[in-house]
Amino acid sequence: MDFSRRMAIPTFVFASSSSVYGPDTQLPAREDHPATPCSPYALTKLQGEVGRDGLGAPTCPPGWAAR
Repeated sequence: MDFSRRMAIPTFVFASSSSVYGPDTQLPAREDHPATPCSPYALTKLQGEVGRDGLGAPTCPPGWAAR
């Protein structure tokens, strides 16, 4: 996020994964489906999404997660 801010990147996109929905999810999953990560990989992807949202406020560029 610091690099994005220093380089004046206008929008930040985090590459997440549908694995955050868990193994029993019918695909394609809806964005409002509850996250139930069941692997270290899925958990770190979800943490990346939540961490980016938590870092947000005014110093970080706006962004979103693509699953």
